[in-house]
Amino acid sequence: MLPRLVAIVASSALVLGLAGAIVATPRPSPTASTTAASISYRAASSRLPTLSPAGQLAGLGALDGLALLDGVAHLDRLALGDFATRYASTLSALGENPPESTEVVRWWSQLAQQKRHDLVAVVPGLVGNLDGVPYDVRDAANRAYLEITISQIEAGLASAGGTAARAADEARLDMLREVRLALGEQGQIPSRHLLAVDVAWPGQAVVALGDVAEADYVSFLVPGMFFTVQGQIVDWTEIALDIHRDKMSLVANPLSAGPILASSDSQSTSESHVAGTEMSSSTTDPPSASSIATVAWMGYETPNIFTVGALDLAHDGADALSATVDGLRAVRGDRQPKVSLITHSYGSTAASIALQRGTLDIDALAIVGSPGVAVDDVRGLGLADGAVFVGEASWDPVADIAFHGSDPGDPSFGAVQMDVGTGHDDVTGKTLGSAVGHLGYFAAGTKAMRSFALIGLGRLAEVPGQAQQILAR
Repeated sequence: MLPRLVAIVASSALVLGLAGAIVATPRPSPTASTTAASISYRAASSRLPTLSPAGQLAGLGALDGLALLDGVAHLDRLALGDFATRYASTLSALGENPPESTEVVRWWSQLAQQKRHDLVAVVPGLVGNLDGVPYDVRDAANRAYLEITISQIEAGLASAGGTAARAADEARLDMLREVRLALGEQGQIPSRHLLAVDVAWPGQAVVALGDVAEADYVSFLVPGMFFTVQGQIVDWTEIALDIHRDKMSLVANPLSAGPILASSDSQSTSESHVAGTEMSSSTTDPPSASSIATVAWMGYETPNIFTVGALDLAHDGADALSATVDGLRAVRGDRQPKVSLITHSYGSTAASIALQRGTLDIDALAIVGSPGVAVDDVRGLGLADGAVFVGEASWDPVADIAFHGSDPGDPSFGAVQMDVGTGHDDVTGKTLGSAVGHLGYFAAGTKAMRSFALIGLGRLAEVPGQAQQILAR
């Protein structure tokens, strides 16, 4: 098991035992200065002269949503730099409450190429984290934003004294360097893309392996409690890579010619992606390696010992997951991929909230180590029969407690009981290991990891344990 994940296992049972006493602990509200700092536009625009009339910029600063995006797009580069410096908090608020991703797609498509370059150069933190902007643009903007922020913090530390602020900056710098490390070297296969990054402590990061803009099958790994960007983004990306490699091995050596979820080239978007409708499995050509993407998604703040007893962060995670997938759907237009979620621990709670609301448009769901979900049975998730899988490892202190709702591993819940024990690998001829403990699902070479790969490829009928399914009727 990856070393920095080990400590999480030891504390899981203790924390959930304390959660009842902690549930009422409020989360501190971010200060205005913290919110403004979350998108450090000054670093990208500090060298630009301030030539714009203050009154004109003040009028623009009073806008929000699509109106603000339109207004910003009408500024020339010099005025844009001035606005970014004067109204950093306004742009930060826009990033936190953006327009619908379909509106962003239309907005971006109408911009001239030079205007797009200006926006990426001056406000990379906004462009890079805006769902609806093309993913290659977001990757470039976020990488630039990351390096700008790292350089800015390093420069500040070079002249700072031994203060509490210095310690906070050092921790933040370490966090951002971990994101850089997760991205690895350029030219890797599969390629890595920084789809989102929040540079404010405790940070967020979304690293994609493979081309999300083109892949027919996209999987998102959603973490649970105690996962932080500083501590686990590198490990989480490596786990995504292991699953991605398992997918590639399955593509190269298919286990069977059984049915898979057809891509939307053969099924209309209106039929395939309406929450709450049953989706059929169709026989189609198997995917190729280039049609696969796997995303290490740390797009929300996971709970710690003080917040794990409450659902506030699960609701935040539900919002963020819905926005992420909506952005993918909007960008892909009439070339929709099949989307699966692999959710762990508290991440399964967040996903269940989004599905219960009907705001999360996915095709398959894997749940492991869950502390409980927000619906009474599988029907409340709104997915097709046989598209929800639940795994519970031996010695996992979190599975079965149902602290945050229903136990999805109970047979009466109606999900597919995913076998996470040992088994034979028909691809390599080797033995697949069993999952043990709260994080054992993600150990390389386990049956659980092979099942995640099968789910990500839409090969649901091949997931071990399918025959044990009991539907709640």
